[in-house]
Amino acid sequence: LQAVASSSMPVDRWLREPDSFRIPSTEVEATISAVPLDALPITCELAAGPLNGSLRLRNLFTDEVAMELELVSDALVARQTAYREGEARVLSQTQPLQLMLRADAEGDALQAEADALWADGGEGMLRAELPLTTPEHALLPTLREEGFASFSADLQRMPVAPALFWLDSLRNIEGVVDGQVSAQG
Repeated sequence: LQAVASSSMPVDRWLREPDSFRIPSTEVEATISAVPLDALPITCELAAGPLNGSLRLRNLFTDEVAMELELVSDALVARQTAYREGEARVLSQTQPLQLMLRADAEGDALQAEADALWADGGEGMLRAELPLTTPEHALLPTLREEGFASFSADLQRMPVAPALFWLDSLRNIEGVVDGQVSAQG
């Protein structure tokens, strides 16, 4: 993990006028490179594979926080684990996929997109826009219960098994999905 934070700090003014102190607008940039998900607590129970990513927060500690996030893996697998006598054991896992996730939050909207590519050529592209609000004294915006939202998915020979993987009652799932769906309101 590499992270850098920067901010303008008018210390001289704060010393002259202590009542003027406000946490200044701050920018944070962080990157991760080839983090093995199966070596991280909690995550190791749900996923394995390398993860690269970047996060940029602008105007932190203000009413105008903005975020840019990108996560990429060239061999991500979802998995189910169980504990027996204190030791984790992988019960099952999906085939590896390439995944790119991008999210931008600024103002009153979060826009996110995810592109997945499976080894057999299946693809899934998801897009979403969700309404945001920034509560007073909040560090980051949160999802708003009301407001415009949209979702779309474009699936081409996407394997069904990864989507239903988490349902314990279904095993040996086969097949692919082709199609598009969208919703907004």
